Amino acid sequence: MVDINCIDVTPQYKSGYICSYLVDSSEKRLLIETGPMSSVAKLLDGLADLGYSLSDIDFIIVTHIHLDHAGSVGQLVSMNRGIRVYVHPRGLIHLNNPIKLWSASKKTLGETAKLYGEPTPVPMQNLYAPKDGEIISIDEDIIKFIYTPGHASHHMSIFLMKSGVIFTGDSAGINISGNIIPVTPPPHNPIKAIDSLRKMINLHPRRIAFTHFGLYDGLAYLERALNKWVMWTNYVSEWYNEGLDVATSYRKILDLDEDAVRLERFYNELSLGNNEILISIDGLFKYYEWVKRD
Repeated sequence: MVDINCIDVTPQYKSGYICSYLVDSSEKRLLIETGPMSSVAKLLDGLADLGYSLSDIDFIIVTHIHLDHAGSVGQLVSMNRGIRVYVHPRGLIHLNNPIKLWSASKKTLGETAKLYGEPTPVPMQNLYAPKDGEIISIDEDIIKFIYTPGHASHHMSIFLMKSGVIFTGDSAGINISGNIIPVTPPPHNPIKAIDSLRKMINLHPRRIAFTHFGLYDGLAYLERALNKWVMWTNYVSEWYNEGLDVATSYRKILDLDEDAVRLERFYNELSLGNNEILISIDGLFKYYEWVKRD
């Protein structure tokens, strides 16, 4: 059985929001997610606390290329040129040339993007794009790459088949101390997101590894995430069709979802990811605007 450890790579002095997972088998060590550029030192310190250095890492897998999940990949590869990086084929070009990624991140995230830091390029020879359902062996376990679009078109989840652990990135939302909300910033496709959640549930994982934040036992957390996505999607669709605006719909979600209220308080205390829920509601509105135009 492989060992799995969450290294907290939440930026600066903050904690409890972003996990980079060290997966340690008898012969291979890999990181699933790296966190943002600004947290490289925290990641290296976390590896050292576990008895390793970056030179011990064989490869990196990122669920998608957003700054809080993959922002430091370029810097890490520059420090260890032997690392192979697994990324969805739609995201590969943007890790190699992150100019558009950085521009879009600043537009969507504002000051939070600057807190995460600007990503640097990953050489093409270090990048590999697995196919949906592709598997690789890591001694005691088998990794299966699962395409899970919705949160992003280039999102994939990572399933350790023997251990029964699935690393969900943002495809199952944010889970802070058992409080779960969807993550639906633009461009978001809720129909694909719901299909992806059902796809992961059908794998019957025993443990769920949330990038935000931590390992949880039981399939129930994926089922709760699915129910939340359906709930938010149905309500926001109704409000959009009634002519309500984003700000009003955001307030109504807070009235209906106690987890959202708790996570709004968490974001405010953390001073990171401010307006995360408002941005998610905006993402759903933009989806319905796109459907109406189409």
